[in-house]
Amino acid sequence: MRSLTSKDHSFRLALWLGGLIFVAVGVFAIRAISSVNHAAQGQSQRTFVLDVDFTRFRKIMVRRNATKSIVEHGGMKMIEQRMQGITLDVSTDERPVLNTLLGRANADVTAQQQIIVELTDSTLEADRVSMTQTAQIDPDMLNVATEANQPTGNLQEYESRLRAVPYGSQTEVTIEVDFTVRVDIPSIFVGRADAKVQAAAEQAMQTQEMAIRDLIEQQADEFIILPERR
Repeated sequence: MRSLTSKDHSFRLALWLGGLIFVAVGVFAIRAISSVNHAAQGQSQRTFVLDVDFTRFRKIMVRRNATKSIVEHGGMKMIEQRMQGITLDVSTDERPVLNTLLGRANADVTAQQQIIVELTDSTLEADRVSMTQTAQIDPDMLNVATEANQPTGNLQEYESRLRAVPYGSQTEVTIEVDFTVRVDIPSIFVGRADAKVQAAAEQAMQTQEMAIRDLIEQQADEFIILPERR
């Protein structure tokens, strides 16, 4: 029987290494195309200054149904708004009745409402989302938090926040959004899904800023800001 030469050993080693590489590539390909249930998170924040004093800004946001304006500016549709409760603390206002009549009330207000919005993004696999919105308003601050009540379709979590404070004779506004979308995708596309959801979060903040600016500009020349009828 012929003994194995160095060439034979080299040939067999090459075959063995080639087999390992083939298996490794195959395993990687299977993992790459295998579907995974992935939670993609989007987070974004923007701060901007509006050329309107805080008192007027607060009146516009409260009386002109800012929630509806912002939601519908972003391509969604407000289906329902239902007030759950409101608390007024006028202990810091020396003339609460007179200031209310003059539109200068300094009461601290805490309000909560349920809202239902209709989504236009078919990838979320959800037609409508139910949310709870809580607003805290006082003479020097407006803070609004909106949170989804439960997972709906692919939208697992959603929370947005708006905070406004006086900035000299102007108003400084900070808006934030944080949401999670769960999708079944090939693992090789996980990075792309994360990027897409993050881009959606940043676009949402741009849209909200535009909506707030438009709302304030529309009321800029109004001498008296009357409550909007719902």
